[in-house]
Amino acid sequence: MFVTETNIRRLMRRGNPPELIRMQDKTITRYDVEALVDNELTWADAQNVMLHIKQDRVLSDYYEQLRTQKELLQEWWADVKTD
Repeated sequence: MFVTETNIRRLMRRGNPPELIRMQDKTITRYDVEALVDNELTWADAQNVMLHIKQDRVLSDYYEQLRTQKELLQEWWADVKTD
């Protein structure tokens, strides 16, 4: 299964599976959030980062900023390609 925001949300609704324990001792940083947005994390690590984002307002705000920025850049590139 691919690490997508939809798949992560589905998993979050099901609870906290045991695979997420692996990364819980690690401090989640902005680099982890950036890696999540860029789809560079393993499935288990992405799930764990999303759990931390839900619990930490600063990480949540940063995540939303990055997602918005990425969407805007994708729209801009789509417009550039069609010109």
